[in-house]
This record gives sequence, C-alpha cells and structure tokens, in this order.
Amino acid sequence: MIPRDVTMRWNSTYDMLTFAEEYSEAINALTGNRDMKIRAQELDDTEWAIVKDLCASLKVCVPFLIILRCLTLI
Repeated sequence: MIPRDVTMRWNSTYDMLTFAEEYSEAINALTGNRDMKIRAQELDDTEWAIVKDLCASLKVCVPFLIILRCLTLI
C-alpha cells in the first residue's frame, strides 16, 4: 500500500517520501506516460534530490517518531 502524508500521523511524511524514493523509477514511468495525463506531477532531478535529502534528514528523527507513534496508538 502506498503511504499517504497525514497531518495527524507523526512520521507519515517520512513513510511517504521513502516509498517515493524507493519506487522513483516506477513513478517516473507513470508520470511520464502521456496517456495517463499526469505529466504535471512529474518530478525533475532537482526535485528527486530534494526527496532524497528530506529522507536523510527525517531518518534521524525516526526512532523518536516511532516512540511517538506507539504512544499515540496507546
């Protein structure tokens, strides 16, 4: 399942971005397909670099966010 960025979930942004980074080739193939009519959503190399940098920055916070997720669920 594709993670969604949800305001009320502490690490959903990290989950969504790591998924996007992992599947960047597939995402590029889908957004580059003219028949799908979603070319406006296509990311360029600079935007993919930003995704990678954000993943690296947010990864530092993951242990803390996991604890918060558990506390939120309790």
